[in-house]
Amino acid sequence: MTNTIIRAELTGIAAALTNNYTQIATDSACSLNQIRKQLLCPEMQRDHIHSNLIEQIVSMIYASPEPICFYKVKAHSGLPEMNVQMQLPNTLPYVTEVMTCTFSLHL
Repeated sequence: MTNTIIRAELTGIAAALTNNYTQIATDSACSLNQIRKQLLCPEMQRDHIHSNLIEQIVSMIYASPEPICFYKVKAHSGLPEMNVQMQLPNTLPYVTEVMTCTFSLHL
């Protein structure tokens, strides 16, 4: 397994989901894109270098009883409030994209 910045970003997202966070802010557009691809077209991600981690993240999203909301925030903005995790009300003016994952399984 290769250690990359994308792996670090994905690991942070996985840690947030493991700790039952439902609102996750990240500056990693690549990570959000990989998660979106796995949700929409999982067959395209089979050979991805971090496919196991991405699959783990998506399975936690599916298993969550609450909707998961990802916030894409500006990177390297230099704003002190951007460096504090989960201060979403202070960072909302800097949000560039929101991705909400809500699933309901009908058996």
